[in-house]
Amino acid sequence: MNANDLDTLHHTISLLKQGDLDAFRVIYDRYFEVLTQRLRTFLHDDILVQEVVQETFVQVWLKRETIDPTKDFLAWTSTIAKRKSIDILRRQVKLTLAMDELKAGESYEPSAEQVMIQREEREKLSRLLDVLPEQQRQVLVLAKLHELSYQEIADKMKISKNTVKNHLVKAMKVLKYRTTIFFIFFLF
Repeated sequence: MNANDLDTLHHTISLLKQGDLDAFRVIYDRYFEVLTQRLRTFLHDDILVQEVVQETFVQVWLKRETIDPTKDFLAWTSTIAKRKSIDILRRQVKLTLAMDELKAGESYEPSAEQVMIQREEREKLSRLLDVLPEQQRQVLVLAKLHELSYQEIADKMKISKNTVKNHLVKAMKVLKYRTTIFFIFFLF
């Protein structure tokens, strides 16, 4: 990175620190793919990677006032992403253990609060899915909710396996972007 690029980056980070949403978008666009690639080597699951990257950028926004524009921004965001990854992996282990307990025959009755939270989450998901084109929405639902393979989806929808992959990638990008922006605006 040459001195001019470094000065521009420091300036953009300074604007981000002041709460500039355009600067946040520039930083997001600049570091999204780098963080995604780094996390793929650790998590090996694109959905988890997307979740961690999204949570990382939310954390960047929340902690923006503590950013030092002269420090290595990528190292800072990578540390956040690593910690978020560990948190998600811990949650998965807890969920797996809870599911194992359920399968072992123990009864589970969700609290009223848990039922309400689940209902709200389903409503949010429904609103997010409504913004997707029909085929992307169908592919996403079949892949993530019904856990069908790409080939099974392709056969069911009579489209190619590559089209399934493309629809899923596009749908995830739209959802990731919308949820990140929604969360940031929700903070105000």
